[in-house]
Amino acid sequence: MLTIGRDDLSKSETVTVAAVETGVPSLVEAREIVEGFHAMIRRQAEADLDPWIERARVSLVASFASGIVKDIAAVRAAIVSHWSNGQTEGQIIKLKLVKRQMYGRGKLDLLQARLIGALPRATSNLRQSPVWMPIDNRWQRLIGICQPVIPYLE
Repeated sequence: MLTIGRDDLSKSETVTVAAVETGVPSLVEAREIVEGFHAMIRRQAEADLDPWIERARVSLVASFASGIVKDIAAVRAAIVSHWSNGQTEGQIIKLKLVKRQMYGRGKLDLLQARLIGALPRATSNLRQSPVWMPIDNRWQRLIGICQPVIPYLE
């Protein structure tokens, strides 16, 4: 909640954040430093990096700042570069999620359940859509799709 913008918090969350900030004033400074880092990245202000590191080294985010210093060249390149690997990372996260869900349970029944969700839903002609097929036809079609994969699961 400390990293979310104040306008995006609910009333109860705002009260909670205010109570925490009153009890632990160093968190206010840490939140401001993190917000400064976010702003620096969004504005692509490389010149603000060194003053930010000096300020962060004496706060609660000192370990994060030391990690930035260890790979300062990469951080500078990330700030000024227009390229991003966010799309790639998102796809990798999805792939890892499926892998973890299937780990140790990669049997035919689970694969069939996953593929049913991947079959095309409604088309312009609803009577020919897989959704409207009787369940036996759906399984027969699914088994036909799975035939190349089945030997690897057994």
